[in-house]
Amino acid sequence: MGNKQAGFTVIEMLIVLTIILMITTFSMNQMVKSTTNDPLEDFLEQLEKDIFMMQQQAMTKQKQLSLLFHLNEHYYMIYDSPLNPAILKRDYDHRLQLDLTSINNPLHYRSSGVPINPGSFILTYNEKHYKVTFPFGKGRFYVTEL
Repeated sequence: MGNKQAGFTVIEMLIVLTIILMITTFSMNQMVKSTTNDPLEDFLEQLEKDIFMMQQQAMTKQKQLSLLFHLNEHYYMIYDSPLNPAILKRDYDHRLQLDLTSINNPLHYRSSGVPINPGSFILTYNEKHYKVTFPFGKGRFYVTEL
């Protein structure tokens, strides 16, 4: 009669531990990259993600959505109607100053995901000025340093 023992070999355990270590290392690198010490970069990255989400919601639900900046309180919100609760409210760093030059506040997005009245605003941080532009026919924005 043979002595059968159930279990894993050392090689199988090493392979599993190597895979777990690789996954952990990769996820830690992604977490470190996602938070920077630059409020300007964080703001622009988060705004881009929020606008993309807003476009997706507008197209999926076939509703006009609005992006409203509250300049004195340093936050913006996305909503479908002023009477309904906000879909999203996002605070941003108080050191960032926004000047809504040619953009309507709120900025409305059609159900097709493009802004109704595109324009631009000036973003100031550390005495540097950036122009954030929402062009016609595009849902995205681009940034240029002034």
